[in-house]
Amino acid sequence: NPLTTVTTNRTLILQAGGDPTCTRQAIRVIFQDLAPPYDLWNGQPMWVVEPVLTSEKGSTPIPTEGFANNYWAQLVCEEVTPSSPDTCRDDWASFGDIHIYHEGIMPGSQYEIQVVDCTAQACIDDESAYSSALQLSTSVYGDTVRDCATFPCAPAEGPPINVVDILTTLGGFASDPSAPRKARVDIEPRNLDRAINVSDALQVIRAFAGLPYPFTPSPEGPCQ
Repeated sequence: NPLTTVTTNRTLILQAGGDPTCTRQAIRVIFQDLAPPYDLWNGQPMWVVEPVLTSEKGSTPIPTEGFANNYWAQLVCEEVTPSSPDTCRDDWASFGDIHIYHEGIMPGSQYEIQVVDCTAQACIDDESAYSSALQLSTSVYGDTVRDCATFPCAPAEGPPINVVDILTTLGGFASDPSAPRKARVDIEPRNLDRAINVSDALQVIRAFAGLPYPFTPSPEGPCQ
């Protein structure tokens, strides 16, 4: 079963794989309860594709000497088959924390994550073959941490949004070693760029001012 690690605004962070009885697995994410106006995508199943190594350096996703790296993976709508190399894999456990991102992963929303043995199409097509569901929620818009009295900073726990949320985002932009991981402060654009810049901090300032989440669903839908 997948295991969650930390709550963020725009990503789902989990670990998967490692089941000795399943040599190959696929990870399914269902948009369960998205906040408006994305709620029209509720019920949409998506699949995690091959994770990409991403730098913790604020300004770039490209692995950079002197900075830690971790894995980020996008979601796709394509149906999984035993011959799908990017979604039906035997190495999920080797990635450690997988940071899943997509336009539909947004603040104040809920998701359902399951894994399935994908060595045979019959298993993929059989709902009873899927693991028990892990329910994950994202933090409210602009909420990045509770406080930074400890290292790493304590997880987000809800409003009110305050100056600490803004400062931690700026710390991510500056690649401050004490800043929370990139996934906790990457809030924009609509499709995340895996980089932190001033506009990410401006999103937190918007939330601090009581303004709503600014993005709306792509006209092409979640399967663009």
